[in-house]
Amino acid sequence: MGGSSDPTINAPSSLLWICRPCNGAMEDNPGPAYEAGWKVRRPTVAATVPVQYPDGTWLLDDNGGRRKAEEGVYADVRD
Repeated sequence: MGGSSDPTINAPSSLLWICRPCNGAMEDNPGPAYEAGWKVRRPTVAATVPVQYPDGTWLLDDNGGRRKAEEGVYADVRD
């Protein structure tokens, strides 16, 4: 969610470390990236979006950690 003055944009739960080719692929084909939690639409709270990794689906936190995501809908929208 770049290009914003929202201070939560740079919170650890909003950031993923990816390589340049993968970033280009996500920009060219955003649908699968949104489905995997690698891209998040505003005003969704990134910490509530499950993120797919090779070892499972996780929720990221603002301390740089993660916890296993459970089945269900997580995406919260800011008021």
